[in-house]
Amino acid sequence: MKKLSYKHIGLFVIFSMMLTTNLLFVNCGGAARTSNNSSNNGTGNDTGGDGDVSLEDLSVLEGGWIMGRCSVYAAAASLRHFYQFTQTSETRISHVSNQLMYSNNSCASPGSHMGATNFGNVEFDSTVTYGTRKFFRGTWTAPSGSVQEMIYAFKTPTLICIFSDTGFTNAASINSYVNQVSDLDCFSKYN
Repeated sequence: MKKLSYKHIGLFVIFSMMLTTNLLFVNCGGAARTSNNSSNNGTGNDTGGDGDVSLEDLSVLEGGWIMGRCSVYAAAASLRHFYQFTQTSETRISHVSNQLMYSNNSCASPGSHMGATNFGNVEFDSTVTYGTRKFFRGTWTAPSGSVQEMIYAFKTPTLICIFSDTGFTNAASINSYVNQVSDLDCFSKYN
């Protein structure tokens, strides 16, 4: 059996990252989003949570975020997805994707960055809350020009789940979905 080089592993990692991201972004969601592109019922009140729909400060998104799930690719190679968010305006973040590669099969530190990939920008239009959780809603525009409605949902103050917004109707429906997402499929603050 031929041993895989880091070049081959790197190509496999990039392909798997694109596939995983597509699955995370596209195959999640809920009911139809309201026609006014917000989660409220036209009154300014969220129909399922206890918060408003104004856009809150995006600085809580800034920085590095690492996925909890460890993917094993060989007897002595594993990786985790890593995202870097930078606030570029009051309503926008840039989204850069990376991988941390480990020379073991358990994602035990230290990991090496495999190289950053520009994932485009997210323009946020609202923040809804449910209890202490915050859900940032916006439109992700990939470098290719493709567009996807997204939710960046804080499961805890340091754990964020990112998924496609196919039309959650209120904060309660988002919260219900977030409760079903494994912490391993979400991202922890990484500095």
